[in-house]
Amino acid sequence: TLIIGGGQNITNELSVEPDAEINIFPNPFQHSLTLDISYPNFGTVLVKMYNVLGQQVLQKVLTGNTLELNSLQPGYYFLEVRTADKKWIKKVLKH
Repeated sequence: TLIIGGGQNITNELSVEPDAEINIFPNPFQHSLTLDISYPNFGTVLVKMYNVLGQQVLQKVLTGNTLELNSLQPGYYFLEVRTADKKWIKKVLKH
């Protein structure tokens, strides 16, 4: 479990079944990330990003599979990806 600002918990140990995988690349990235979700009928995808202080720096509904992140400063971030019934947390690095 990752505790972020304001005491909010982000759990990294939700059940992710073999057919519910996510690949995020490239990592490290410069301008954008590509999300490849191999999960049938995943529907709406909500993406949130947190900096290392636990502050939320981005929230958006993903349209397509590319997340443009030009406005972020270089550094480490935690990327939270949610569908209706799954959640993934990935650590990413922006150059």
